[in-house]
Amino acid sequence: MNFLKMIYGSYVPALKGTTIEYSDPVLLLDRGIWHPLAPCMYDDVKEYLNWYGTRRDANEKLKGPNAPVIGLVLQRIHIVTGDESHYVAVMMELEARGAEVIPIFAGGLDFSGPVERYFIDLVTKKPFVNSLVSLTGFALVWGPARQDHPRAVEALMKLDVPYIVALPLVFQTTKEWLNSTLGLHPIQVALQVALPELDGGMEPIVFAGRDPRTGKSHALYKRVEQLCTKAIKWAELQRKSKGLPETSEALIEEVIHDKEAQFSSPNLNVAYKMNVREYQSLTPYATLLEESWGKPPGNLNSDGENLLVYGKQYGNVFIGVQPTYGYEGDPMRLLFSKSASPHHWFAAYYSFVEKIFKADAVLHSGTHGSLEFMPGKRVGMSDLISSYHSLKDTGRGLQIVSSIISTAKQCNLDKDVSLPDEGEEISAQEQDLVVGNVYSKIMEIESRLLPCSLHVIGEPPSAMEAVATLVNIAALNRPEDGISSLPSILAQTLARNMDEVYRGSDKGILKDVELLCQITEASRGAISTFVQQTTNKKGQVVDVADKLTSIFGFGLNEPWIQYLSNTKFYQVDREKLRTLFAFLGECLKLVVADNELGSLKKALEGKYVEPGPGGDPIRNPKVLPTGKNIHALDPQSIPTAAAMQSAMVVVDRLLERQKVDNGGKYPETVALVLWGTDNIKTYGESLSQVMWMIGVKPVADTFGRVNRVEPVSLEELGRPRIDVVVNCSGMNLLDRAVKMVAELDEPAEQNYIRKHALEQAQALGIEVRGAATRVFSNASGSYSSNVNLAVEIENSSWNNEKQLQDILEPEIVCV
Repeated sequence: MNFLKMIYGSYVPALKGTTIEYSDPVLLLDRGIWHPLAPCMYDDVKEYLNWYGTRRDANEKLKGPNAPVIGLVLQRIHIVTGDESHYVAVMMELEARGAEVIPIFAGGLDFSGPVERYFIDLVTKKPFVNSLVSLTGFALVWGPARQDHPRAVEALMKLDVPYIVALPLVFQTTKEWLNSTLGLHPIQVALQVALPELDGGMEPIVFAGRDPRTGKSHALYKRVEQLCTKAIKWAELQRKSKGLPETSEALIEEVIHDKEAQFSSPNLNVAYKMNVREYQSLTPYATLLEESWGKPPGNLNSDGENLLVYGKQYGNVFIGVQPTYGYEGDPMRLLFSKSASPHHWFAAYYSFVEKIFKADAVLHSGTHGSLEFMPGKRVGMSDLISSYHSLKDTGRGLQIVSSIISTAKQCNLDKDVSLPDEGEEISAQEQDLVVGNVYSKIMEIESRLLPCSLHVIGEPPSAMEAVATLVNIAALNRPEDGISSLPSILAQTLARNMDEVYRGSDKGILKDVELLCQITEASRGAISTFVQQTTNKKGQVVDVADKLTSIFGFGLNEPWIQYLSNTKFYQVDREKLRTLFAFLGECLKLVVADNELGSLKKALEGKYVEPGPGGDPIRNPKVLPTGKNIHALDPQSIPTAAAMQSAMVVVDRLLERQKVDNGGKYPETVALVLWGTDNIKTYGESLSQVMWMIGVKPVADTFGRVNRVEPVSLEELGRPRIDVVVNCSGMNLLDRAVKMVAELDEPAEQNYIRKHALEQAQALGIEVRGAATRVFSNASGSYSSNVNLAVEIENSSWNNEKQLQDILEPEIVCV
């Protein structure tokens, strides 16, 4: 209104010459501290705290010396436009719970400067706040437009307090969000969940909705309460005392030699008995569980009157045994079941942890089966193959091959390798092929993931484990860093191309299988010699930085050169090796870094834990050291160039093999299933495989974000474009790629996507673009299509393939 009064005289003819009084404009700070009850905005944190200390409306908790201080990050646009009710709700709730607030704002999208200016004491360098909550929902630096995560991490590490990013609904109204089985809009998931995680943000709670008529934000009060509880809990962690025994050994001894354990005590390690009335009062959803489990306390871990919570308490620490997911006979009932509910014991356990023990943090140890990770043996297969190499020309070759076939079948290798019947007459060339195929499969099994069993948290790897990791890291070419893989360097010594050696080994060509074995052994030997320079008598890698400095000399003093000088690879390119081992030296420092328990301790003390990617350390050693606040990936950065290169090799080998199996013809259609975890570990390699099948490449913008694709010419591709059907968790980029290729003006015999889309469009009477739908996903809220269950269940009602299709259709959606 004040602005309108100012311009009336200039723009309304009837009022020309009329004096209309108006107030001088109020200059609002571009960045500063804002509180709805304060008389002004503040540019000095100490002035703000002086005003805060004089407030008469503050409750006794808020005035107390132990009141936690919560930092809030706000967007200026919401404050100056009066759309700040959701911010005010959070502030009032925090203060009602006895927490002080310092709410800062900025006009732009870079909050790193205000965080350092208003939350850190410039003299002592200590933080004014105990935890930090961003109510913007975006990355700390440059928000949704573009991100500068290193700058954000630098500012947050200086602050060194827990960092929570809460979400106001942006792309949905409150009603749309409440009615959606999907939850957050996918764009909002990327911008307001995935990207803030790269800054170290956590606890992405939706705390505010949006009105469909006015577009203004409003608080979702139950969620505001949840957000404030978490912010205060994180802040109070800094003041908690510890209660565990001094050492891990003392804790183990106390648990093992518990006096009660010497008798058949029914109360052995029962930390708490929860009667039915207490259970129902503490667990508001208890009655909803009765449909599946009957009246409490039930038969699972109860004494007939009480639900039993097993565990032991040490001061502020409770060590308990997590309830099972089901019951005897069906122990994993709850894991993937959408309709089943937790049983009463399960609910009582977490009610105890939350409301009686009042835990600030819960650490879960182990949520996976262990059978697939158990060590095993290969029944001496390598000895038989060695015998064949030395005796195949003495007349005993066929006898040894028969033993290899028999042993391979005992190990079920015939499920993966085509083997002749025992005693069948086969030529010398076929004998070589059988041995080569079996040996290749053994080498593949030996080099798979988890070569040294599961990792123990807080325990740095031994020298043997470090060697296994470095061998895998050294096996990849890294052209972007100017680093050749160790196998390719060794193969070049013999004038061989490593890709050709891999292809020959895949086909079971014995000389290539043998060469691959020799290259693998030489790689292990060279790296083992390298790592031994930093290994003590206990087999531990120590003082890596100091010892690596002395290793990188010249000539034969380099340990890997000394080792390889006694092998057939003695003429190896020393400069390439030096570059590679300098890189492996940096990787070794990261592999053995002891960062895990220190980071866990920081988190439990209410401090900031540096974020880091949680991908595959072999493809990207920068994910090391472990012990970071891991995030999956930057969704705008995949697929990477390295992932695309790896995918091209895999796809070309697959299609080459299919062509041989199909009488010289390429397959016209290939079905693929994409898993999110695989894309996380490989930075989009499976996504790249689909792209290379259809003949497109991802294109990154100037900021490195992958947001479009472009077709590869048929001349460069050197083969037809393969049609695909993809089942995944939702890939918009793939859908655009497939439809773009379907609309290319190319011969149908060179573009199977277009060929099939034209046929389907004509048959269905629709446009080519609609007929080119190839990317499918599970229906929102479901886990897999579950068609396999219909196939496996005895006496199922299906009789033909069409009925299975009918089961599948409601479970999938087009992306």
